[in-house]
Amino acid sequence: ASLFVCGSEPGKASRCYVRSVDGGNLRPVTPEGADEGIVSPDGRFAVVRRVTGEFLMCPLKGDSAQPIPFLGTNDNLIRWSPDGRALWVFKANETPTRIERLDPVTGRRELLQEITPLGTAGFFTIMTISLADDPKAYCYSSWEYSSRLFSIEGVK
Repeated sequence: ASLFVCGSEPGKASRCYVRSVDGGNLRPVTPEGADEGIVSPDGRFAVVRRVTGEFLMCPLKGDSAQPIPFLGTNDNLIRWSPDGRALWVFKANETPTRIERLDPVTGRRELLQEITPLGTAGFFTIMTISLADDPKAYCYSSWEYSSRLFSIEGVK
């Protein structure tokens, strides 16, 4: 078994690495500039986001990383589908928020779930989403703004 971690060496940009759970050296599996990623259920690939916003499909056993042209800077990764054939994604700053199944090879998107916050007063955006294997079970975090209005009388 292996660990997948993202971080940076002194003086270098962040990247992602693999290391055996038994120890040994970290082996880089992404180009520099990758700062987050998710590993496929079969452990063969990781999809990573570069600091530029570009997404890459990175084989964990050697070959070079390939761009995923169907993911844009406004897309956010949730996880791989349980069968490992698709990515579950959502677009930032959209309300209601559409959770989609994206085929990374063809670019085909299919709606899995739509989330509308219960209260929209002060709601700004959904930040992160977690899905169970059944995408109907989810939780999310959001940004909300709240304000207070005071009325002051008799102040000169």
